[in-house]
Amino acid sequence: MLQQLRLGYCQQVSPMDLKRYPHVALHDRTRGHRAPIGRSRKKWIDYIREDCAELGILITHATH
Repeated sequence: MLQQLRLGYCQQVSPMDLKRYPHVALHDRTRGHRAPIGRSRKKWIDYIREDCAELGILITHATH
C-alpha cells in the first residue's frame, strides 16, 4: 500500500514546475548543512527507485 501511495505522489509531483517545493524536495535539489557522520539518510527518490525495482517497472514510468 505504501508503494502505491509513494508512486502516486511521485506521479503528481513530477509534472510540477521545477521551482515548486514538492518537486525540489522529491529530487533533492536543496542546499543545507553537511550530514552527520554515518550512513546518509534516504531520500524520496531512493524510495521511489526501490519501489520501481520491486514492482519491475522503470522509474520513467513512475514519474510520468
